[in-house]
Amino acid sequence: MSTYRKIWGAIKGEAERINLRFKVRLFMTDFKIAAMNIQQTLFPGVEHKGCLFHFNQALWRQAVDSGLKVLYHNAENEDHTVRRDVQRLMALPFVPIPDLEAAFDAVVDAMDDRVVPLATTLESTYLRVATLRRRRAVPPSFPPALWNVHQQAVDNTARKNNVEGWH
Repeated sequence: MSTYRKIWGAIKGEAERINLRFKVRLFMTDFKIAAMNIQQTLFPGVEHKGCLFHFNQALWRQAVDSGLKVLYHNAENEDHTVRRDVQRLMALPFVPIPDLEAAFDAVVDAMDDRVVPLATTLESTYLRVATLRRRRAVPPSFPPALWNVHQQAVDNTARKNNVEGWH
């Protein structure tokens, strides 16, 4: 049994044991497929949103893995294109979903070639269907509806897990 199933099962079980009406409306978490799957199984119909902080944290880790950390932080480098391009990718969650693919394409068209591998990873993981060797289409692991925060920004509602700042 997975840790996620144990934790959420225990919470749900305890709520039922004490006759607490446990009505979950929204889960806001990091981008862990196993956790999301268990939450959907135990709490069907509950809306799921990814945390903006964790989206950008995942993107930053991918930037580091792509060798962009030094270029991003190099204060002596007058060319700040890598920093600009990574920040533009991190800003995509604020773009309205209908405009997202066009905005992504515009960012990539103007992007430093060194950032393109990061953008390619973002595209296939978070944005749109990728075609594997022109044989089959594979949807993104985390589609835009999960991580896009445009409407939350407009409505001034939570875009991150507020508990994160507490610890």
